[in-house]
Amino acid sequence: LGTVGVKVERLEEDAGLLREAYPDRVQEVDSVYEKLTEKWAQIQELSSLRKIKLEESFQFHKFLVHYRDLAMEVETLDGVCSQNHEARDLTEAALFVYLHLHFKEVQMKCWEESYTALLSSGSVISGVLISEDLVSEKTTELAQAWEAVEAKWEALHANLLAQKQYQAWLRDLEIVSAWLTAKEGLVGETYIGATLPEVESQIKKLDDLRNSIKTQEVKLAVLAEQGREMVEGGHYAGEVIQKKMEEASPRLPTISNKLKERRSVLEAAVQFDQFLTESDELSGWIEEKTAVCTEQDYLDFTNLQGKIQKHVVFEKELQGNTDRVEYLEKIGGKMIENNHYASSQIQEIITKVSGVWNVLLAECQEKKKRLNEAYDEMIYNRSVTELENWLQQVEVELGDKDCGSDLATVRSASKAHSLLENVMSTQLNKVAALGKEAGQYVAGNHFDSDKIRERQASLESSFQRLEGPMTVRSIKLADSLVLQQFYRDLEDELIWIREKEPGVRSTATGSDLYSARNLVHSHETLISELNVHEAKINDVTTRADDLIQSKHFALADIESRSDLLKKRWQGLQALAAARKADLDDAIQIHQFFANAKDIEEWCKEMLPIFSSQDYGKDEDTSKGLLRRNTALTAELQSHGVKIKDLMEEGNRSKQRNIILGNGKKKPKVQALYDYTEKTNREISVKKGTEMILLKSNNKDWWKVDHNGRIGFIPTAYLKKLPAENEMYIEISALPLDAQVSDYCTTTACLKV
Repeated sequence: LGTVGVKVERLEEDAGLLREAYPDRVQEVDSVYEKLTEKWAQIQELSSLRKIKLEESFQFHKFLVHYRDLAMEVETLDGVCSQNHEARDLTEAALFVYLHLHFKEVQMKCWEESYTALLSSGSVISGVLISEDLVSEKTTELAQAWEAVEAKWEALHANLLAQKQYQAWLRDLEIVSAWLTAKEGLVGETYIGATLPEVESQIKKLDDLRNSIKTQEVKLAVLAEQGREMVEGGHYAGEVIQKKMEEASPRLPTISNKLKERRSVLEAAVQFDQFLTESDELSGWIEEKTAVCTEQDYLDFTNLQGKIQKHVVFEKELQGNTDRVEYLEKIGGKMIENNHYASSQIQEIITKVSGVWNVLLAECQEKKKRLNEAYDEMIYNRSVTELENWLQQVEVELGDKDCGSDLATVRSASKAHSLLENVMSTQLNKVAALGKEAGQYVAGNHFDSDKIRERQASLESSFQRLEGPMTVRSIKLADSLVLQQFYRDLEDELIWIREKEPGVRSTATGSDLYSARNLVHSHETLISELNVHEAKINDVTTRADDLIQSKHFALADIESRSDLLKKRWQGLQALAAARKADLDDAIQIHQFFANAKDIEEWCKEMLPIFSSQDYGKDEDTSKGLLRRNTALTAELQSHGVKIKDLMEEGNRSKQRNIILGNGKKKPKVQALYDYTEKTNREISVKKGTEMILLKSNNKDWWKVDHNGRIGFIPTAYLKKLPAENEMYIEISALPLDAQVSDYCTTTACLKV
């Protein structure tokens, strides 16, 4: 038909070409072409109708084929669902359930889909050639057969689930039963264990068992409930389930009771092991401490105080461990009261530990006593050693023949000896106290009493040997002190004489009457000092005579020094007398010069008056001048008498051979600050004081003369003054008559 249809289409195209080619025959062409198309349409309609009927026939026969296939499949499914499977364990039961579900999910579902498709195709099958009643009958039969298969599948599924439930319950029960069997063996053991870790391990296992029993109780309860439900539900293995539950139910309480009994036994074993451990540790500790107490380390006094403190700590440690002994006795007593299986052994241990503990306490007290005795002996020995060392020092001091080289050292030695005598008295008291203490040690059975007795006797003997040297040393120091005091006093007097000698040896007589009088006053003060000091000189010489008469061991030196003092004193007195005479002469001469200078000044005053050419301008002035001249003449006569007396005084001085200086000028210095003398060679001055400079060759110290007192002052305290400020007159070789002639033969005097 397809090929013919193509030809028909080509004929249509050919008809069109013919119409164009043969216009006169168009009607003929159209008539032939119409007949052709009508025949072609009839053929197509018949073909379509034929096809529809063939398709209906095909669907019907297909339905019948499917029906036969499904009917055969239903029979197969029915056979499968009618089988009786007996599972031997949970795995097999689970496998049966899985396969049964898989059978439904795969094969039955596939058949069900085919059945549904068959029903769908059956519902649309119709036609004159097909019996609809037959289709309906077949589908009904097939539906009934499928329902029967589903019912059998459900019954088989329920049976398989029951088997699975039973196998699961049986498995859990077997697990619990196996656990009960294992734990029954655990709680039924009689072996306690050789060591504490083994016992503790068993207790831990029992504790773990006790904790797991609770879990197993829950499991067993669940299994009992499941078994009861299965029995009440008419399970096919109900009798077996009931029997197994009756067998398993009483086993768990039995295990619990045996666990308690087993644990009590193990706890007793642990308690006994702990008791043994504690007793062993305590016994070992007591033995160790007893060994410490029996050590004789108190014989070595090194760090004895530290040992005593250590023993105090040791005693505190014992006190701190008293509770351990009491605790051991307490727990042991309780174990005995509770009828422990090792009561006799426990009692022996308690007795042994108590015995060694009491021995330790006794040894501790004995050690404490020995340490205290050793400490007392150490203190005693230390005191004795200090006294012995002191005795050695004293023996060295007493053996020293040097009593001192001067008063200070002799006084120091005497003072030291006096202190030594005082200390000796104190030390003797210490020796007596130590003797009493040693007697107490001996009486108290001190462990080292013989040594203490010997040392005390040696100490007392050493002190007795010092009595003679102490007396000899005391006498010798007394003689040395008297001698050195004499030397000191004699030296002080010689120093005093040396200090005064510059004053009496001074040749300064003053530059004028004022300074001369000051020098005289200073010398009179010195004379007074000499008179006062003469008693001290006499005291020193008298003591020297006494020492000589007593035949002192330094007799020759005393005589020599005494003679020196007497000579120096006599020389000082002689110089002082000569100095006084010189100063008296200087006063007289300076008085002469002062009087002469006054007369000279008067003469210089009168010379212009007497030489005046003014005789008056008139009678009155002449009379006035005359009266004045008369008065001046009287005054001249009076001064003539004075000049005569002055000349007589000059002649007397010439007869005494008094000589004065030539008027040479000496430099002067002035004090810049106050200065206080530090030694007898220096002098004290106030700021602004003027002095005569005697020597300035030393850059640090200058020698000066201040009102007859000569000494040194630091140059930093002085400054030089111009040399022309003052005339300083010294005693020299210029005779007095020459100087008197100079004053008395001046032009002024001669003219007047």
